[in-house]
Amino acid sequence: MYGAIGMIVWAVRLACLQVRWFFLINCCLLIIPAGCFFSWQQFRASQLQTFQQATGNHVTLQVRITPDNLRWSGSRYSGLVTVPSLHQQLYLRGQATSRMLATLHTTKSLLVTGRLQPLAPSGNQNQFDGGAFQRQRGINGQLQVQQLRLIAKQPPATFLEKLHELRFWGLWQLRRFPHLVRLYAACLLFGYQTEDFRLDLNGVQQLGLIHLFTISGRHVYFLLQLATYLLTRLRLRRKWIDWFNCCWLPVYCVISGFGVGLWRACLGTELRIQARLLQVNLRGLDLWAVTLMLHLLINPWVLCQFGGQLAYLLSFTMLVTNTSRYWQQMLWMNLIGLPLILYHGYTWHCLSFLVSLWMVPIFGRLVFPLILVSYLLGVFRLPGLQISNWLLQQITVVINGISQFPGEIIFGKPQLVLVVLLLLVGLGAFFKQVWQRWITFFLLLLLSFGQIHFPTTGEITFFDVGQGDSILIRAPFNQTVTLIDTGGRLDFGNRRRQGQRYQAEQTSINYLHSIGIHRIDNLCLSHQDSDHIGICIEESLCKNVYKLFYIKLPQKLPQFVKFVS
Repeated sequence: MYGAIGMIVWAVRLACLQVRWFFLINCCLLIIPAGCFFSWQQFRASQLQTFQQATGNHVTLQVRITPDNLRWSGSRYSGLVTVPSLHQQLYLRGQATSRMLATLHTTKSLLVTGRLQPLAPSGNQNQFDGGAFQRQRGINGQLQVQQLRLIAKQPPATFLEKLHELRFWGLWQLRRFPHLVRLYAACLLFGYQTEDFRLDLNGVQQLGLIHLFTISGRHVYFLLQLATYLLTRLRLRRKWIDWFNCCWLPVYCVISGFGVGLWRACLGTELRIQARLLQVNLRGLDLWAVTLMLHLLINPWVLCQFGGQLAYLLSFTMLVTNTSRYWQQMLWMNLIGLPLILYHGYTWHCLSFLVSLWMVPIFGRLVFPLILVSYLLGVFRLPGLQISNWLLQQITVVINGISQFPGEIIFGKPQLVLVVLLLLVGLGAFFKQVWQRWITFFLLLLLSFGQIHFPTTGEITFFDVGQGDSILIRAPFNQTVTLIDTGGRLDFGNRRRQGQRYQAEQTSINYLHSIGIHRIDNLCLSHQDSDHIGICIEESLCKNVYKLFYIKLPQKLPQFVKFVS
């Protein structure tokens, strides 16, 4: 969808130039990525068909797993493995019965007996579809393990697998680090996010600053400048410095987890260095366009992912506004990225722009260098990590504190047509800044807001939240909103573990945000089991409840008693 829209806009733009030979040349060049995309689609379709034919069967497969792709949740594990016989990657899931995988520090070949299963689709509207996302990455299913063992004769590790082992070694060093240093370093240096990161740094997501961690790739430029400075101090010639940077950038891209923002930053930097070595003059927009074309050849679905959309849109905005003042550039980036953020995240905080004004330089001049220095201190077991952890704690407290200020707007999910129109109008304002276009931009936002918050029809929606159901009933124009049960955790009677999230947060609560509901007129709790009412204790949305209906006060849940009182 996004690729087709982009090609239509591109063709109209070229036709408006009225230069026939230039238009024909570009149409011919378009055949190359289109042909690659078609071939890639055919290959993925054949892979999916091969997997679907074997789905549900008990199989014994030889798989290859790298240690950095293995994750643990209690005694359960999951990992991304390569299956040579199927020529594809699958998720390996199972219950640990021995310590073999727990002590896995190098790439190994395993003989696995289990059942092939498809990836679970999203069961509710506007819920994140993990199955579709994984299929875009070329992962078609999962292998539920019943038995596994090491293969006696292990093949030697490839160069790429050695890099994955190096990434695991880097992550393994973090086990001795203080909590916040470990979270920041794992995310920024190795592209590894945990539930602890999302919980402890929830203010980063609420204020729309997540691009500082996973999308912008700013730390790549910092590492490049650092490497160039150190090699210059060693009196190396510029040519040798460029060749050195060309070599370590793709290595770091693997070590840092193949993030979308890192791919964009590394590809763009490689192209700029190669152009300088070949003495080819590439302007900023030309470099951006070639980087996007190469990225589409590597991953044709990059523009179908939120990270890819935001990464290339914000980098384009930075290029176009590079002559503007700093505050103007940040304002443009916030406005242009707003339609995509609303389409994928449904909420927006009024303080996002002001916070980004001072957070971007702090991350570039303080946080990135601090994380790098802290990591080196930790690896060589030198003192100073507690000071770094204290500094990061102060920054995190400030960000999380600001995110709690009034100003969060539950906008909802705008229609795709309006999102595209907002992007076109916003980008058009770059090249011809007239007040009529800004009025059009904000009128489209207002139209989308009214369409979401004042529907002409009512609805009754059932949510699958795991152990129980949640039901939404709302009248036309949102005159009354009634929610029956809220869902909860599945481990009844136990304390919530750190990093554990309720399933309702991605189902019913996520849907309420997507349709712009910020208040609940009537909250009805059918009975006192925690799998039906657990989420209402901690979910901030339920603070805006006007009437609460329940049969009997559940004394076994003191948190709920406090919530009611």
